[in-house]
Amino acid sequence: MYSGEYNNGKKVGRWVILYKKEEIGGGLYDRSGDEVKVDVWVEIIGSFNSDSKVTCRGEYRNSKKIGRWDIFHKYEGRNQKIGGGSYDEQGDELKIGQWMEISDFFNNFSQVIYNGLYKNGKKVGYWYIWEQSEGNYERIGGGSYEVSGNEFKVGRWVETSNNYSDISQVTYKGEYNNGLKIGGWDIWYKYEGKSTKIGGGQYDESGNEFKLGPWVEISDVFNNFSQVTYNSQYKNDKKVGRWDVWYQQEGKNEKIGGGSYDELGDELKVGQWVEISNNYRDNSQVTYNGEYNNGIKIGQWDIYQRIGFDQPIQKIGGGQYDNVGHGVKFGQWIELHDEFMNTSQVTFNGEYRNNRKVNRWDIFFNSNGENKLIGGGLYDNEEREDLAPGKLGKWIELDYRFNEYQNQIQYDRSFQVTHQGEYKNNKQTDRWDTYFQDRGGSYNENGIKDGQWGLLTTKFSPYKLTLFLGLFTNGEKVGNWILMNIKIEDHYIIFVKIGEKTYENEKQY
Repeated sequence: MYSGEYNNGKKVGRWVILYKKEEIGGGLYDRSGDEVKVDVWVEIIGSFNSDSKVTCRGEYRNSKKIGRWDIFHKYEGRNQKIGGGSYDEQGDELKIGQWMEISDFFNNFSQVIYNGLYKNGKKVGYWYIWEQSEGNYERIGGGSYEVSGNEFKVGRWVETSNNYSDISQVTYKGEYNNGLKIGGWDIWYKYEGKSTKIGGGQYDESGNEFKLGPWVEISDVFNNFSQVTYNSQYKNDKKVGRWDVWYQQEGKNEKIGGGSYDELGDELKVGQWVEISNNYRDNSQVTYNGEYNNGIKIGQWDIYQRIGFDQPIQKIGGGQYDNVGHGVKFGQWIELHDEFMNTSQVTFNGEYRNNRKVNRWDIFFNSNGENKLIGGGLYDNEEREDLAPGKLGKWIELDYRFNEYQNQIQYDRSFQVTHQGEYKNNKQTDRWDTYFQDRGGSYNENGIKDGQWGLLTTKFSPYKLTLFLGLFTNGEKVGNWILMNIKIEDHYIIFVKIGEKTYENEKQY
């Protein structure tokens, strides 16, 4: 949040930058009314949050950075200088001389820093890539830029992946010519202190940066808990032929999926495929099995899950696509929550008509093999231009932080936060209640609450767990309702009583 003075709609004078009511930066605007920054400023870098508290400090002249600017990272209570460099004094805001810069994805878990020389605002010569950990620097890569000032990479380089972090220490090694990758490039992965070549392939030598022939590539979210690779074929930078999906866990590497692309270079999937979920990892091993025709899903698609590496694979969902080739869902479907995992096995069961959700959809939560109804509601049957579904009547919906709660507790517990209310014309009405349920609470066939439930306080969050815990009978609160503070220690739930209310037929005494 930014706080300061306006004059005729323009920022003037001192402005401060606040984060959770703490001043973390700011500086001066002159009084001209042109919002010109002057003197010393402290500004935030990137998306300032609890995992990335990065600021820079330096001087402005006529809203242009000049002279020395330093970069700071606040971590574990210490605000440490981790980089910086100089801008020219002429007000062109050109970087000059030696700089230490942070990566675009810098955070507490990915402290990657680049060190090298700027000339007239352009990178030249050799640049080092470092990883910082607890004040120590380890060189993990680097390479050269040409000296002409075009910022073209040349010669041998070792680069970090975009997702490089303490749980995904992946680097790419190969050669550049005039800023384009050529020849063989290898993919390396460091795990438990040991670096291993896990993939790679060939780029053309003509300077088109085309991938050619066989490649072994990593998934976009490759990390210690999701060691997924693709054995692939390229022709003129296009995916062709057979692609296989492999997964490594506990030293074992197995094929878990794959399929074929057309041979014409249109990158269209054809025939039978086994695809992995976007979040495939050790605690969410989900695959989708079905058929493609010219890149479009057709017919029956099934969803499978296994709990662990050596566990059996079970069918948990799926449904039908049309056979015409439009990729339209129809009939009964069982779909997964976007963040489906072993500790939060949530599914949505209902009907599609012309790719739109219609009629009743139920939300189920599977705990220890028991599939419990925890929510749902009705979609209308109106045809809209955008084919978007419209909610109607009473709904019980999951809190958007549902998975955060589940992941904080032991695996055999159910920790459910839901919101209950009504939709009219696809919009929520004023009255919506939020509930907490931990074992015992359930709905009858009419969706009415029975058993032990919790009603959340307005300040409830994953980090401030307070609620009223009590009994519902036929949908009404009865007896003593206790205000509880919840602590989660070593994945166990601990309730601490901090207040009490008594109800009889929903009347408070």
